[in-house]
Amino acid sequence: MNRKEFELLGPGDIVRHRSGSRGYIVTANYGERVTAVRTVDLTNPDEWDVVYCIKDRARELLEKTAFASINLGVSFSSAYPDTDEEKNR
Repeated sequence: MNRKEFELLGPGDIVRHRSGSRGYIVTANYGERVTAVRTVDLTNPDEWDVVYCIKDRARELLEKTAFASINLGVSFSSAYPDTDEEKNR
């Protein structure tokens, strides 16, 4: 890839380093630097902990588990403020 192609990379593009076979998904491009992530398949749910969950699913997940109160010591409302008053605390 040349510099121009590098600068045109965008979220969702998949790249790999020439020295390896692992692919990475581009999440951001800052011109001189591109951020990319690698994904893995998860199995055995009992072996995994939720660290962060997008807001749309977070309430359902947190209500089904004791994760927030045990592992983080926070409630849903403090982790995901809905009102300006909560956001300014």
